[in-house]
Amino acid sequence: MERPPDCVVQDISRDLPMDYATLLENVMDISHVPFTHHGSVGRRENATPVVAELTTELADGGFEGIWKEGPRNGKYGSQYTHFQAPALMRHTLRTDQFTTLTVVYAVPTTPGRCRLMARFPFIFKAAPPRFFFKLVPRWWSHLNQNSILEDDQIFLHKQERLIEIEKNVRGKAYAQACYMPSQADTYVGAFRRWIVDNAGGSPAWPKGMKDALPPQVRSIHWSPYDRVGV
Repeated sequence: MERPPDCVVQDISRDLPMDYATLLENVMDISHVPFTHHGSVGRRENATPVVAELTTELADGGFEGIWKEGPRNGKYGSQYTHFQAPALMRHTLRTDQFTTLTVVYAVPTTPGRCRLMARFPFIFKAAPPRFFFKLVPRWWSHLNQNSILEDDQIFLHKQERLIEIEKNVRGKAYAQACYMPSQADTYVGAFRRWIVDNAGGSPAWPKGMKDALPPQVRSIHWSPYDRVGV
C-alpha cells in the first residue's frame, strides 16, 4: 500500500530476550509509560489514573478498547487500542494537528525470545512538521528507539522468570500470579484471557521443542552490531 503524502514514519526491528506475550503486554500497559519511561517518552508528573475500557467483546480475532481521557492529562484526546490476534497491536491518537500510531508486531521466535517489528506513523496536517521530521537521521532514530526499549526490558526479562516460578512451582494461574485490580489493567487482562481461552495457552512450538524459558541473562544492552530496522 502506498504511504499517504502527509505521513512520515519511524521503524525499528530487534530481537528481544522476552516472550512475545510479555512484549505485547508491556505495550498494552499504557499506565507504565510515565514511570518506566520517565525522561524518554514519559514524565512522572503527567501520570493520571488510567480508565481503559473494552469497546468490543473478546474474540478469536482480538479486541478493541479506548482510554477516553488519553495521555498527558487529556492533552491529545482519547487513545484507541486494537489488538489484532495473534501478534499485532496498535495505539492511535488523533488531534486537530496530527494523528500518531504505535504499531507493534511481536513475533515468537523461541520460548522466552521474540522479534519486535514496530512502526510509528505520524500524519501531520501541516507541512513544516513533516519537513523537520524527515531531517532526523535514521541512525539517531535507531539509537533513540533502542534506548527506550532498554528502559524496562531487563525488568520484563526477570519478571517472566518470577511468573514462571509462580506457575510451575506454586501452581498458580497467571491471573493469580499477578495482581491487576484496576481499570488500567483492562487490556493486559483481556490479552491474557485471550491467550488462555482462545489461543490454547501458548504458541504452537515445533514438536519436541522445550517450552521452558532460557537461562536468565545478567545484562541486556543494545549495540550497533545488533539487528535493527532499515
